[in-house]
Amino acid sequence: MKQKHHLLVIDDEKAICASLNYLFENQFYVYTTTDPEQGLSLMKQHPINIVLLDLRLGDQTGLDLIEPIISINPQVRIIMMTAYGTIESSLSAMKKGAYAYIEKPLN
Repeated sequence: MKQKHHLLVIDDEKAICASLNYLFENQFYVYTTTDPEQGLSLMKQHPINIVLLDLRLGDQTGLDLIEPIISINPQVRIIMMTAYGTIESSLSAMKKGAYAYIEKPLN
């Protein structure tokens, strides 16, 4: 039996967190949070393999979380999500260490 990977969703919209949890719960162990600090805490508590990270997180941006997430787990794959994509933000995310950059709504 194939072992499930651990997926963390950090998004300021509870509905997005709930939708992604429902979408991925059969393939992954899914953790969701709307709070960036709780996201970092979850990274420390669980062997997270993939992070779906929103670009806009209230007062913070997902860009601010990339480096702390990678410092906790250098092998993690971070996929930035945004409804407000720009070339600048995608380049910045990739330079900081994001694995991929996708636009919402997710298909």
